[in-house]
Order: sequence, then C-alpha cells, then structure tokens
Amino acid sequence: MSNIPTNHELARLGDDPNDRYSLFTSMEDLRTHSGTTIGKTLGRERRANSKKPGRTLEVAWDKRVPVDPRDPDAFILEYEYFMRFDSEPEQPILPAGDHLHRVKKELFTAVSGIFDVGLEDPATGEQVWVELNSNKRKPDGTPANTSDYIYVPSYIAHVVIPRSDHSVLAVLATSPNSDGDEFPYPVIPPSQ
Repeated sequence: MSNIPTNHELARLGDDPNDRYSLFTSMEDLRTHSGTTIGKTLGRERRANSKKPGRTLEVAWDKRVPVDPRDPDAFILEYEYFMRFDSEPEQPILPAGDHLHRVKKELFTAVSGIFDVGLEDPATGEQVWVELNSNKRKPDGTPANTSDYIYVPSYIAHVVIPRSDHSVLAVLATSPNSDGDEFPYPVIPPSQ
C-alpha cells in the first residue's frame, strides 16, 4: 500500500498528462459595443480516446484551474445543478433567468441542446448574446471536441433560451439558489 499515492500527491496540476483537459483552451471577454466587459466565454478540449470510439470525456470542473487567472478567488464553486427544459402540452418551452444576482456568479454549459444566452449590463442596457451548443461542429462537419462555458458575474442580468425540447443546461455557481439573491430583470432579445 505504500506505493499508492495520496490524494494530495495526485492533486498537483500538470503531474498527469490528462490534466491538460482541465485547462481552459480559450478565454475571451464578452464585451458590449462600448467595450464594457459583462462576462466571458471559456472553452475546454474534450478528451477522445481511439480505443473508446464514439465517446469523449469532458471535465466539468477542476478546482485547480481558476475561471479568472488574474483573480483565482473570484469564482469558488459551491453549488452545481442541471436545468432541464421540457415542453408541456399546449405550452412553449420557457426561458430561464431574466434576473440578476448581487452575490452569486455562474458558469453555464450546454449538456444537451442549443441555447441562446443573453447578458445585459443594467447600468447601460447594453447586451451580448452567445450561443451554447452541446454538439458543436467544425466547418467540415466533424465534432469539435470542445466545450464552451459562459461566465456570468454578479450584477449582470441574464437569460437562457433553449432552442429545442429536452435540452439540458449545467449551472456551476458560487452559492446555492436563493430567492434573496434573485432580482427580476428581463433581458429582451434584440429582435423583439
């Protein structure tokens, strides 16, 4: 048993070649037309294994990798949940959000389906819209093998609109859901 490493020994980022799948391969600020940053998109490579065709491994969270390298304590994961969007007879699929949080910060990623995510700065009314797609493809039609995340900081209003039935969104958050930290704020798509 003495040859088995402890969890502490395994925890050092970079010791294992598979740690590269924990790193964000892309990170871009979401900026409004005036240049204000109101969120960010992050991307990770999915791990494919030729011995296991037709499936990939996607790291959802690794506490060793900060959402913002300039401020590693800006996002501490405390709560995670899945939001399922299923239609009811005679009812459309309703969006989620149309609110902001004063404390909670969130990361969204598509588990299944395609979503339009709108972020709005209540101070200026400026918006940014981003697509989250669980089955992103390269221009040649092959799977992209990347996963995208949208980071929503505190005080930024947001809405998530599923494009299809049976879609699933993963939400990683810095605090549990709380009605005391959810303030209604409709984010209206520009075409409406």
